[in-house]
Amino acid sequence: MTDPRGGAGREGSPPSGLATETAETPEDTGTGRWPARLAVITAALTLVLIVSGGVVTSREAGMAVPDWPTTYGHNMFTYPWSAMVGDIFYEHGHRLLGTLVGITTILMCVTLLLGRAPVSVKYLGALAVVGVSVQGVLGGLRVTESSVTLAIVHGCTAQAFFGLLAVIIALTRRRPLARLRRDDDPKDPGARKLGFVAIALAGLIYLQVISGAVTRHLGEQLAGAVHLHLLMAFVVVAGVILVAIAVSDALSRQKDGDAWRSDVAGATMLLGGALCAQVVLGVGAWSMTAKARLSAIEPPLEVAFTAAHVAVGAILLATALFLAVRLRIEPAPAPALGPTGGDGGAACDGAPSSAAASEIAPDAGTPARAGGLDASPSARVAMGVA
Repeated sequence: MTDPRGGAGREGSPPSGLATETAETPEDTGTGRWPARLAVITAALTLVLIVSGGVVTSREAGMAVPDWPTTYGHNMFTYPWSAMVGDIFYEHGHRLLGTLVGITTILMCVTLLLGRAPVSVKYLGALAVVGVSVQGVLGGLRVTESSVTLAIVHGCTAQAFFGLLAVIIALTRRRPLARLRRDDDPKDPGARKLGFVAIALAGLIYLQVISGAVTRHLGEQLAGAVHLHLLMAFVVVAGVILVAIAVSDALSRQKDGDAWRSDVAGATMLLGGALCAQVVLGVGAWSMTAKARLSAIEPPLEVAFTAAHVAVGAILLATALFLAVRLRIEPAPAPALGPTGGDGGAACDGAPSSAAASEIAPDAGTPARAGGLDASPSARVAMGVA
């Protein structure tokens, strides 16, 4: 049939000057709202759980409850609140909070599996369930075996799980995206490589997390652990600075995708702010720990500084992973209005052809609205997730 606005279209299709609602528009990125919401909720609870674990370690309360999965012979969920005193409160509370994280992780995975998320994101949801289950078992074995090595592994896997949640959040964000970048992307060939650089930075941060866990548990017995942790801190600082400079350059060259730019710029700023806080907390934790050793007691400030130091380290790792994912996704081009020319249809892979992009023009007197009802089909499809 003939488009009344001048464009030819197939029968049953809307005119070229009108919007088309698809499952890939910014209003519905394919994952739905609940997976993203549950991913954020689970990540927030996990961060609280990491802080709780840091407090348990700083207070040396990991063995305050000597049995698992029971608590002094009681079912974990029926243990009397009146008996949760002293270090038992911190250790048993840590277990209950871990159970809550497990429940929200399962709910997130179920919503991903039942929704229309990409298969790869569903796999990540299933991996999160496996990860939180393994983490719970590691925590229990650390108690039953009274193993410091398992305590180190338990702390490191908690940070890895938090990073995995950051990746899921980045992939379920309800923002207009186009597709994963190609290595030969002619518009910005360095953007995908920059994503790999951010992944490398996340790897460095995770190595620093491991060295920090070793230092906390074996610092007095393992010669050079503190010095290695300090050396790696300088490497991480240099890496964050280099990535921030590279991202700023990439943002200056990328003109499309305001939402993408907002995510990348925000993650970079958070990375820099968390790094500054981490340095301050690291110095504070070191000085407070030294004072605690001299006084043979653990002052509240020492516990607060060390737990916060662990938590901000997790934020650094998660932010670097979030940034890496967003850098590897191409932003949607700015939408244009009006009827298209002869090549105004959508090109293959859900992206408009170069000729169509150059010929889309606004109607006279009609203001451009991103993702609005006046956008052409090719512009709307370009904002979807291919």
